[in-house]
Formats: sequence, structure tokens, C-alpha cells
Amino acid sequence: METYKQSASTINEIKNNLLIYENPKKDTDLKINNLEVVKTFLEFLKNVDFTIENIQKCIELTKQKLNLKGKDLFMPIRIATTYEEHGPELAKAIYLFGKEIVFERLSKW
Repeated sequence: METYKQSASTINEIKNNLLIYENPKKDTDLKINNLEVVKTFLEFLKNVDFTIENIQKCIELTKQKLNLKGKDLFMPIRIATTYEEHGPELAKAIYLFGKEIVFERLSKW
């Protein structure tokens, strides 16, 4: 809940943000412009315990390996894991979905 309080200004916004966890729907219009980001992130994530801190480290390792930053780094990971273009802090959002769902989603790309 704290994760979403920071990215919402009304109770309705918080409620709507939480719906992606209850009823996730892949938006078929969302495209990932760099699948290498997703594949690299998944490879790093496979080798660590599934914690917020380790997810953040895997994002950083992906950044370093591919020399990317900003939207070029975050957007492919966010779309592949949350099926959303916007949301709270990425590592926390990924963690809230849980390891099984995240790995399943990343593997689909």
C-alpha cells in the first residue's frame, strides 16, 4: 500500500493502481522496443533470491551491461513484468507480483 500511496493522489487512484495485481490484463498494444533488456534482466534475476533489493540490483546490472538508462532501461522491464507503462517504483512493483508470475511473464517475451 505504501508503494502506491507515493504515486497516487486520491483513494480512487490507489484503488485503480492495485487492480493490476487483482486482475492483470496484458495490453496487446504495448510493445517492447528492446527485448535484449528483458532477456538480460531475466538472466540476472534467475541467479538471486527474489527480494526488492535484489530486483533493484538486477535492474542496475542490466543498466551497466547494456549501457542504458531512463526509459530505454525501465520501460521494457516494466511492460514485461507489470503489463503497464506507468506505476510505482519498479523493483517494488515487480516484487508485489511475486516470483512465479514475474518469471512467467518475462519468459513470454
